[in-house]
Amino acid sequence: MTGVDTSRGPERLHLSLITPGSAALPVLTGDDRVDVDDLDWDFPDGCVPGEMILHVAGGDQPAVVGWDLLIEGPQNEDGLDLDPVELFPSGVSLLAVERRLGHPLPALPGTVASPRAGEVLDAVAAEAASPTPWRKLEPEACRTPRNPEGHLLEYGCPLCEADGVPLETHILVRRVPEEHATSIEVCESCHDLLHAPLPAALDDLIGRNRPPCPCCSAMRTHRIIWGMPVLPILPGYTVAGCAPPAVPEEFAPTAGSGGPRRIPTFRGSPTQVRTSASAPGLRPPHGWGAVPTPPC
Repeated sequence: MTGVDTSRGPERLHLSLITPGSAALPVLTGDDRVDVDDLDWDFPDGCVPGEMILHVAGGDQPAVVGWDLLIEGPQNEDGLDLDPVELFPSGVSLLAVERRLGHPLPALPGTVASPRAGEVLDAVAAEAASPTPWRKLEPEACRTPRNPEGHLLEYGCPLCEADGVPLETHILVRRVPEEHATSIEVCESCHDLLHAPLPAALDDLIGRNRPPCPCCSAMRTHRIIWGMPVLPILPGYTVAGCAPPAVPEEFAPTAGSGGPRRIPTFRGSPTQVRTSASAPGLRPPHGWGAVPTPPC
């Protein structure tokens, strides 16, 4: 943790609010890909140099992402100058901090006075060292039966693509296209990732172990499903339909193969094009069969 002595505690502790929350960590680390004009960074009134500030990423579940000493600003004409004390790359759940404290924190942005200011810093440090499981913080979240039956088991976990593991239902917070599901079945470890204080985007987690597109090296790819699967289709998958009676133009016979072969049908189970076209003589357009998003 930090080498700063908090035993006496600061006189006051301020909590700033950065929205959208996804920009909080990049702006604190100086990522020049973040445009400060596209975010709101709100400080409570009365901040003066020499005081401590905790920076909170806004959202449905706010999380502490940084702890700084205020040198200048935020009302100073020369701008904002902060001396970093501690960075929390994984985020520290504000709900978990309140649980440790036994009382709610002020509305954001806000200020905590002594002696509770030191207690808040201690709670943040303790939570960063030993995070509280989200299942204790949100016992009602995603509360659905485990081990769903039916076609969803054919996918395995769509995030890590592990087969034969118990699945849990994760309710998608943001709206997804109507042709996709509003919930997703994932394994326990991936479910924990989706409830992390600073969760990664679902699009970045789906099929994260897949190879990149061999055509353009895109990391976000779709796995092709041959046949007619039961709807809805999970995010990260594309339906190719039933096997065509003839070899499509994209598949060409290789030299000495004796001509194209029939593409087998896989009863709606997800496969890579490489697997679906594994019969001798067929050469798929994308070697691994991962369809880049958008297609190359």
